[in-house]
Amino acid sequence: MYKILIVDDESSICEGLKKLIDWKKYKVEYIESAESYSEAIKIGVEFKPDIVLLDVCLGKLTGYNLIDKFNSMGLNFIYIMISGYDEFEFVREAIRPEVRDYLLKPIQQEKLENILKKILVEDFGEDISLNTEEEYNSILNKKYKELSGVINIILSYVEENYSKDISLKTIADDIKMNSVYLGKLFFKETGMRFTDYLKSYRMIKAKELIQKTPYKIAYIAKTIGYSNLNYFYSHFKEYYGLAPTDLRENNLSNDD
Repeated sequence: MYKILIVDDESSICEGLKKLIDWKKYKVEYIESAESYSEAIKIGVEFKPDIVLLDVCLGKLTGYNLIDKFNSMGLNFIYIMISGYDEFEFVREAIRPEVRDYLLKPIQQEKLENILKKILVEDFGEDISLNTEEEYNSILNKKYKELSGVINIILSYVEENYSKDISLKTIADDIKMNSVYLGKLFFKETGMRFTDYLKSYRMIKAKELIQKTPYKIAYIAKTIGYSNLNYFYSHFKEYYGLAPTDLRENNLSNDD
């Protein structure tokens, strides 16, 4: 069984996170919370959590100050950072091995659960079905923890915004980083261009919708971020070797 420490200077966030998901479903038996830097150190030393959900801002200090303090004490935890939308500068600090991902306030249940699943599988060897993780790996052939914090932030951004008109520049502007730098970093760590990754991710989502829903192809194309139906058909056939309509017909035949 695992232990979680939640560190946020807002008590409502701490209490809300405790109730947000069914923690026992993810083999979490014990949860503690702290609302200040000093309280977090005291509890961390005694409680020794496996995972820390940590707010970027802790009064005059930051969550990264707390990570450095724990590291200096020989306490090596896994961290999920929490931030408000106006604190995107923190991603510059996210390139460190202890940080697995980030959560934006208000925290979404599905997002938290996806991150937990990835950590349980890759860091603790648990056998849990990971739809999102499988999608990442099928495209990049990389494990979640092999990538830097910034690249994981980009992947998470795609996961949450693939249905919109996004680009690497969109992400760079949002997280206040240089798009050219991000493009080079993405290619260096993944071996592929961001545009290729985004297209592949959208194709996987399209295939899933075609196979599992009765939605019209035009609606699916729009849902995954394609405003031009012809482009969608062209990309889908290039990626899978058959048209979206053919995939649906094959899927219906298999159901019969």
